[in-house]
Parts: sequence; C-alpha cells; structure tokens
Amino acid sequence: MELERPKKFRSGYKKKRKKVFHKPKTPAPQAQAASNPDSSASLAATPVAAPSTSTQLPTSIIPSTTLTTSASPSDIPVPVQSRSGKKIALAREAAAASFPPAPSAPEDFSEVYHLFQMKSLIRAVGAFTCCGSPLTVTEDRKARRGFVSKVMIACSVCGKTSAITDPYQEEDQKVNTRAILAARTAGQGRAGLATFTGMMGMLPPLHPSNYSSHNLKLFLASRDAAEANMEAAAAHLRKESSATEDEVIDVTVTLDATWQRRGHQSLYGVVVVASWKTGQVLDIEVLSKYCRECQKKSHLDPTSPEFLDWWEVHQSKCCCNFSGSSGGMEVEGAMRIWNRSVMKHKLRYTSMIADGDSSTYPTIRQAEPYGSAHPIEKHECVGHVQKRMFNHLTALKKQQHRDEKGKIIRLGGKGRLTKALMLKIQRWYGKAIRSNVGDAEAMKNAVMAIYYHSISTDRYPQHDLCPMGLTSWCQHRRAESRGECYPDHNTTICEEIAPIVKKAFIDLSKPSLMERCVFGATQNQNESFNSIIWNRCPKTDFYSSEVVEIAANLAVITFNSGRGALKDVMKRLHIHCGPTTEAFLCSSDDVRVWQAEYKGKELVKKRRRQMRIDRVMTEEEQLRAGGVQYEPGGF
Repeated sequence: MELERPKKFRSGYKKKRKKVFHKPKTPAPQAQAASNPDSSASLAATPVAAPSTSTQLPTSIIPSTTLTTSASPSDIPVPVQSRSGKKIALAREAAAASFPPAPSAPEDFSEVYHLFQMKSLIRAVGAFTCCGSPLTVTEDRKARRGFVSKVMIACSVCGKTSAITDPYQEEDQKVNTRAILAARTAGQGRAGLATFTGMMGMLPPLHPSNYSSHNLKLFLASRDAAEANMEAAAAHLRKESSATEDEVIDVTVTLDATWQRRGHQSLYGVVVVASWKTGQVLDIEVLSKYCRECQKKSHLDPTSPEFLDWWEVHQSKCCCNFSGSSGGMEVEGAMRIWNRSVMKHKLRYTSMIADGDSSTYPTIRQAEPYGSAHPIEKHECVGHVQKRMFNHLTALKKQQHRDEKGKIIRLGGKGRLTKALMLKIQRWYGKAIRSNVGDAEAMKNAVMAIYYHSISTDRYPQHDLCPMGLTSWCQHRRAESRGECYPDHNTTICEEIAPIVKKAFIDLSKPSLMERCVFGATQNQNESFNSIIWNRCPKTDFYSSEVVEIAANLAVITFNSGRGALKDVMKRLHIHCGPTTEAFLCSSDDVRVWQAEYKGKELVKKRRRQMRIDRVMTEEEQLRAGGVQYEPGGF
C-alpha cells in the first residue's frame, strides 16, 4: 500500500490515488491562553487532558520486526523493515522489563506541568474565603531558585498559610533539572532558556553557577545511561552472533569522526564506532583540546610553585584530554576505542568500514591492538568513493586542456560536462559498484561500461561491456535480446571531451580501489549519528567539553533506542516521566519510523534524486542567462 504523494509532486500525476496513510501528529499538552502576556508566569502541577498515545503507521512493508506504537507495549504490533524501526522495536521490548506498564488505575495528572499566569491564580484563589475573609496569594522572589519561587496561600484573619511551591523542597527543584534536559534535547542551553522565558514573561532560568551544578548532574546521568545503552548494544550483537558468555568474537564496524567546528580546526571532536550488522553505536570517544580552568592559568609559568600546586589539584578533573592537530583526533580516538574493545565488550573490531580521509587505518594496523594473530582489514565506504567521481570531474573542469592543434578544449557548458551530468555520472558510478559487490573485476568492467556507453554513437556503437539480457540497463542490449532493431543513440559525452573524461574513469576503476570496495558498505549510519550530536550541540556556538559530551551521550541513547530510552536518563536524575512526556517520546519514535519507512521507498528516493538534478539544471540555466553575479574577489 503506497503512502500519499506530497502535494508539491502531484502536478501531472494522473493515476488514480490509492488509499493513503497520513503522517502521525505529535501529541502535546494543551496550553491555556494567557489574558495578560506581560504578567509573570510560573509552572505548576495542574490537571490537563492527557493526549492519546496511539499512532498509525504504514503497514505496506514486509514483516521482519514488529514495533509497538503506544506507550505500553501491549498494542497490536506493526511490522517494520527500516533500521530505525528495528532498533526502536528492540528498545521497547527491552524497556518492557525496566519500565513495566502501571496497573489499571485512575489517571494521575500530578506530574503534568501547566503554564499559567499569577494574575489568574490570584483571582481564582481570592474567590475562596477562610474565617470570612478572602485568601491571598503571595510570591517571595528572593527565595527563587530558577523556575521555582516561594508561592504561598494565606488567610489574613487566622494567619494560616500553605505553600504551593517551595524552592527549598527537592521535589519542586526537579523542574529546573527537567528544563535543562529538555533544552539540551532541543539543542539549546541556558541562553536559549533565557530567551524563551523572557519572551513568555516567565521567571528567568537558574543563575549560571546553579545551572552548572544541574548540568553536572545531567552529564553524569547521561554518561551512565549511554554506557549502559552501548553495553546493551554489544550484548545484542553478541547474541546475534551466538557467542558464549566469555567468548571474544570478531565483528565488522564502521568508523568515523566528527568535529564541532568545520574545517577540521576544532577544539572538540567525537570518534564513533558502530556495528555494521545491527547499526547501533558500540563506543564513542569525545576529545577536547580546551579547558576553561587551564585557560585562566595560562599566564603562569608551568614550572612555578603556584602552577604546580594548582595543577596537582586540577589534573584529575581537567577537561583537556588531547593535544595535537584537530585532524589527529580521529586517529587518537580510534586507538583508544580499539585498545579497550576486548575489555569493555569482549569484541574485536577486526574489520572496519571507513573513508580514506585520515591515517587511522595504517596507524591501527601497525599498532596491532589484538596481536599479529588478528590483523585488521579495511573496506572503503562506497558513499565516499562515489563522491570521488564528482570531485575528479570537477578537478578536470578547472584544468586547462588543449587538443593536438593547441586549441583550448572547453569542458563545461551546455551539451558538455554540466553539473547535472556530473551528478548523473556519479550516481551511475556508485550503482556500478553496488551492483557487483564481491567481484572487483566486474566492478571495473561496469565502471568502464558507463564511459563507453556514454560516448557511443549510431556510427560507432560501443556496448561490449554493457550487461546482456532483458533486464539490462542498456537499451541496446535489451533490444538485442529481444531481436529488435537498435534504437537511436543519445550520446551523453561528446567526442571532443571524451578522452579527457576517460582519465577519471580509468583512475577510479583501478583494481586496488575496486578490491577495497568489494564489501559494498557505507558509513551512512555514522553520518546520521553525527547529525544527531550537532542537533543537540549546534556548530554555530561554542560550548564546554561537558556540554559536547552530554550531546554525544544523548545522541547515543536516541540513535540506538529512540527517544523513549531517554526515560533511563530521567530515572537516573530522579525525575518521573509523566503521561505527557511518555506520550511525546513514544510519538516522536513513531514519527521517526514512519519517515524512515517512507524515505526508504525506491520511488521516493528516485524522486529525491531527480529533484536534486532538476535544481542543479535550473541553477545552471539561470547562471547562463544572467551571467556571473557573485564571485569572491571577482568584482
């Protein structure tokens, strides 16, 4: 059963529309409208309608794993085939033991936070009387702790008082910790909270010193939860491999590093190792070249008694754990992860899928962390190799080429090597590799077949390397199999530039490169994980290493087990999840699975590729029509 086509793709689509599934809406607590936006507001436990936790997912997929779509794992399972769905289904199955559904009882809304105006509360309470006199509401802001101030109800006659909120009570303080967790999950810090509360007319967040103490609690809780999550991921991998309890097994992993600043000139870097089989993160290493306390003492002589006394106390808690170039973080982080893999997970990472951007593999191979009996082999990421074709063609366009008579050969322009054509060649190159996994020679022939097919003409057809049969991508081979006449040629690469373009195909079809691509795997899961980190810790701002590690830990939990697994972090912070939070986490995971299933459909991927090529072609046409209007230093 097909999903609904987005509206912007429906023009010219004349086929009868089939029954569709709509994207589930994320439930959210109802908000009470404020009559005076300038008056102060606060957070209080107030009964509100609890949202529904059930979400509809598409079922037009092969049942390989089941996913429960409600907060309690007792609903009808929905089959999924994407990795996101499988991981979330596994996490919900494991969470059923750690977070069993509560017994049947009236719904408790005491953990629901509601945004209201103090003016409304004063008016509502003033309608009640005690000893014949109206009750009064007072707020002591001097006793405020972040979002919690001391709000009292008092009788002016008998003097009886009752506290609604008390900043000195541990239970009331939890709203501050919850707010910091919510802000970091949304990619914001104290500044983001201050902006939100200021525009909403609420009390400001915690003072920076108190905020740091709550942030430290979040750091410790997220670190422990992430370690437990990665340990569970390793245990699941061992179970999938039918390993005994004490057996050390060899596994294939994907390795990649990501930096907080672009250009590999960053103070922070994160090295990630994920299982190629299950797609779950097994280990991370956060490296930092910056420590705020060390920066404050940078004016001191490292050999002075004052510095030595300070360093003796500070050394154990220093945030700086790496010295060297930012590009070397991947090598150092990978070495640390490989050296502890056996002790930590009883796993040997003997096969790695990585790009060729750093010297990580030569360094690990030379170090032999598992001894000479267990050498480490590397497989190229097909996605990165595929990009080399576009980069190679771009480099050729920037060079100046001449023919035998000395005339300059123009590679770019209409009917030649345009950006849209380069993207198509890049995609064909990647498909040639993926279609011949396990056979390096077949990969080489398939790559060269693209070139010869693209330069073929009616007078000089060159389809000897094109695959034969009725299912061949070459229409001439298909016509030959059916015994029909050959169709006319639509030459892609003109004769004048063909010898120059051939250099790229020869360089990128060398046996040494094709042999490293026989595994046919990619680092896509690592790239996806990297984006989750920096969504919680945007690259546009500067953060402490503590915040970067919090973002990495939350990314591990969310990537491996979905947002529902954040309940483990809340449990370690002694925060009750509550019905609205649980419904939101469950619904977020349902939306993630829906999007993964939808975007994984071949029709959707094909449309996405075509849209990209159309955008490039449109931009090139507009550039030719209007000329170059922007170029750094060109005017």
